[in-house]
Amino acid sequence: MRNLITYLIIMLSLCMMITGCMSERQAARKLYTVHAKYPQIVTKHCADIFPDQSYLVDSIVFLPGVETTITDTFLVSDTITRLLTKTIYRNDKRVDTIYRLKNLKVVNKAKELQLQNENLAMSVNFGKLQKERNILFWVTIILGAYTILRWVLRFWNIRLP
Repeated sequence: MRNLITYLIIMLSLCMMITGCMSERQAARKLYTVHAKYPQIVTKHCADIFPDQSYLVDSIVFLPGVETTITDTFLVSDTITRLLTKTIYRNDKRVDTIYRLKNLKVVNKAKELQLQNENLAMSVNFGKLQKERNILFWVTIILGAYTILRWVLRFWNIRLP
């Protein structure tokens, strides 16, 4: 009887352990079913957790002006017999233009957080792959050195295991 109770407790605890954990796939499936039945609840919940952020983007565009020189030629007569030409140089002022543009930008916070989490997961995976690559590199170097050492010692009729 004691063995039966022990086996029942073990079976019960194993069943609780197996069914108690929710995998990512199960959670996604449950979320899809809730979203199919009550889309407004899921939408409101997502909007409360991840509100859209809007901010104002100011940009300044500077257009430099061009300084121009205008040359005018006038005919001036002093007397009836003599005509004189007079040249006048006139510099116009340079006018610079500055445009200030204001744009309202809306950011989807949920998408931004999802991309940040994906980037973090990728960087962690990249770090793990780098460590594994370094370990495999050093194992290859050590095995190569061991093989070369065995060949050199075999040349002198010394055997290694």
